[in-house]
Amino acid sequence: MAEASCSTTVLGAESRIAKLNADETHLSVTWEDAHTSFFHHIWLRDNCNCQACGGDPIDNRRRLKIGDIPLDVHPASYQIDDRGSLGITWSPTHHISVYDPAWLRQHCYCPDERSRRRHCPILWDSKLGESVPQIDFRDMVGDERRQLQMLELVRDYGLALLCGAPPVVGTLEQVAAFVGYVREFGYGRVFDIVWKRDQKSIAHSKETILPHTDEPFRYHPPGISLFHCIQSSSDGGGESILLDGFAVVERLRESDPDAVELLSKVPQSWYVRHVNGELYRADGRLICLDIDGRVIGVRFNDRCHAPVDLPNHLVDPFYAALRKLSAAYNDSAFWLRLLLGPGDLLVYDNERLLHGRNSFQGDRFLRLCAVERDEFHSRFRVLGRRFGKHDTDLILASGVGV
Repeated sequence: MAEASCSTTVLGAESRIAKLNADETHLSVTWEDAHTSFFHHIWLRDNCNCQACGGDPIDNRRRLKIGDIPLDVHPASYQIDDRGSLGITWSPTHHISVYDPAWLRQHCYCPDERSRRRHCPILWDSKLGESVPQIDFRDMVGDERRQLQMLELVRDYGLALLCGAPPVVGTLEQVAAFVGYVREFGYGRVFDIVWKRDQKSIAHSKETILPHTDEPFRYHPPGISLFHCIQSSSDGGGESILLDGFAVVERLRESDPDAVELLSKVPQSWYVRHVNGELYRADGRLICLDIDGRVIGVRFNDRCHAPVDLPNHLVDPFYAALRKLSAAYNDSAFWLRLLLGPGDLLVYDNERLLHGRNSFQGDRFLRLCAVERDEFHSRFRVLGRRFGKHDTDLILASGVGV
């Protein structure tokens, strides 16, 4: 088919179409900044946003069904209109679609553009202790811009420390509402972490707890967790230990990429008899990667590993890789030690960060709850759009429940 060309003056060069060309499978768009995008015919037809095909104005539901698109769909003709938009008449149905050029460029799926749409987390190690991401609780209450700032810290670093919160029951739930809806668990909406002589959970002990993620035995572990310190130990013990699981995985990948690859494909089995008598079991990957190899979630907890259930030829390689990952997680060079004082409230990503604590002797009272990852991401996007922050629409790490 013959090439078509057009130039407009309203849009920037990156959104002005200079040239079009089509072959049997896709349409190529060359922009005035010299970048070329390739859009498959089926992709373009699937993304028609006309009144008959596109999103409902009320709830954004699509009307077009993928089965309605012919297998041999292709442009019968295409052109640029006087506003710079791409118009296509489709064969064999004669349906007409019109595409905004800025929207097309925004959804170009070449490697560089796909990478640009994905959030890049800030990886860290023990040196983060020199500048822990934090925000004042009093500044955040009633101020959605400050709440967005807190959510940004959790997105970028995997954690945010809220200082100046009152050390009273109810504050935890108040902060959780800034993030999303509190998730219900077997222990209820909130878990009180206090020493108990008749302890049913290691959380109720005074012993050291090594870094781990919570509840990997669930198909969908907690997404965003919140710790609120009501009372810290009088002996100065009980420091929280935090580490960036994404940073650890990337360091392991540098030294042993095969170990990371194996642990991202072979599942570990997890099992627990919960404090209230429930029995949970799930298989899940210790390291979750997206299609491009980026780390999007980790889970790890030695205390609830179930017997490995793998084909014979994978057992030895799996254990070798698991030992290397465990050793990396227990390397104190990655550990951030943080002593929470009364009122301090920690918001963190349970599918990125591992957490633990040092032993203590005195009394200590923390409260824990969790919010679904979906709710955190939704709240983040809503506030971002409200205040015109376009980077809040980046694709975020989706965690291990995928």
